[in-house]
Amino acid sequence: MLALIRDMLLTPEAQRDPYQWAATLLAHAFIGVALAALLPWWAPVAGYAGWEAVQWWRFKADPWDCLLDWVAVCLGVCVAIALAVGHGAAAAVLALAVILLAGVRARA
Repeated sequence: MLALIRDMLLTPEAQRDPYQWAATLLAHAFIGVALAALLPWWAPVAGYAGWEAVQWWRFKADPWDCLLDWVAVCLGVCVAIALAVGHGAAAAVLALAVILLAGVRARA
């Protein structure tokens, strides 16, 4: 498990392939959904900001890639919160879809 975490920290880059980029974006959103189901909303938001800060500062990741990953996690948290309180998660899903389409289009 530690080897997997180390590998993730050492490869903090935006993918050039549209499919891989989209899959990574959605994976970050689902991380947010899963963590928000287990923890208070602020824990994944703050914890993932820390994770991305380490990638940026220590491993020289692209700051925009770090920000995008964190935003995707936060949108996943928003989806989980909206669903938990009985509201639709349309706004968060729409925001994620816009980012997804723009990113895929830029890489196609």
